[in-house]
Amino acid sequence: MVPNLYFRDTPPSRSQPLLQRSFSDSVLYALPIVSIDPSTDALLIDLGDLLLNRDPANLMGAFPWVLSSYAPNPDTSYLESIQAFPENLELSTQLGFTGGGVSSDPFAALFAWSLASVPDPRAFSLTVRYSLSKLPLNPRYQPRRADERVGYFLTAFRTPAQAQRSTAFVRYINRWHLEKQDPQAAISPPKEPIVFWIENTVPPQYRTAIREGVLMWNQAFQQAGFQGAIEVRQMPDDADWDPADVRYNVIRWSDSFSTWAIGLGPSRVNPYTGEILDADVILDANVIRLLYQQYQSLVAATAPPTSLYLQLCGHRFQPLYLQWLSIQAGADPRQVLRPTAKAWA
Repeated sequence: MVPNLYFRDTPPSRSQPLLQRSFSDSVLYALPIVSIDPSTDALLIDLGDLLLNRDPANLMGAFPWVLSSYAPNPDTSYLESIQAFPENLELSTQLGFTGGGVSSDPFAALFAWSLASVPDPRAFSLTVRYSLSKLPLNPRYQPRRADERVGYFLTAFRTPAQAQRSTAFVRYINRWHLEKQDPQAAISPPKEPIVFWIENTVPPQYRTAIREGVLMWNQAFQQAGFQGAIEVRQMPDDADWDPADVRYNVIRWSDSFSTWAIGLGPSRVNPYTGEILDADVILDANVIRLLYQQYQSLVAATAPPTSLYLQLCGHRFQPLYLQWLSIQAGADPRQVLRPTAKAWA
């Protein structure tokens, strides 16, 4: 069942029963109960049929331009792995598809490149990962209403119409829960900082730049009264934890087939309050290629260093640029930044 969180009142009031009668939840499937634990009343169900045969992720509806000419193949589908952590369960499935040929979707031809990495387009396997995590209770967190003058990622829902409201929508900012160690201080360290880990798969030559880029957000948090709100740590090669554990925020590395892939920033948010519970950042190796191509196209061989800086960074980064120049002891940034032919081969 998918609960209907798009229509509710805050805080819950006498209108809540009316909302429950007026707006239905979505019951997608009914599964048989295999057994019931007599001591805890815990239910045992078989997820195999649901995950492998019933398409709970709605892949066929979400990607018709790729899958409209294919059919699921149960003979080549299987549950690949299960990972259990204190606060989440990760299930990875391999779904087999067979078919191909002419698609009934008019946009399919535009996305024919989607399967360009498959050796035989008549069949392919798709990895689908399901993440099940419990919703923690945090009574100290106070939702914050969004301001239409500033852009945010939002958690939005509708409430019963009230005369004093200009709209029936309530929009909460998706944000981290930060509390000052000293509530009376103008600037204070947080009780619990936001910690991001750089995954050990990130190439070593990029780790320092990634760390410095993340820590630059501390300047913004300091304006909000927090000192050292974000910390960045390096995941050791022999780490005894997994990035799939939702207790860790991880900056991960990928190298995809699609040259337009740059990065992705998924986060898990409390659907009732907008509190960010954990987040991961996926950086793709193609972003390095893209930056290199931009560098080559924007910087002429005779461009002076100041012109190089203005084209690539903009005026607001001038202090950082000048500081960098002083460290280089007069070196030409076109030579310092330009990679060797071997490095980009």
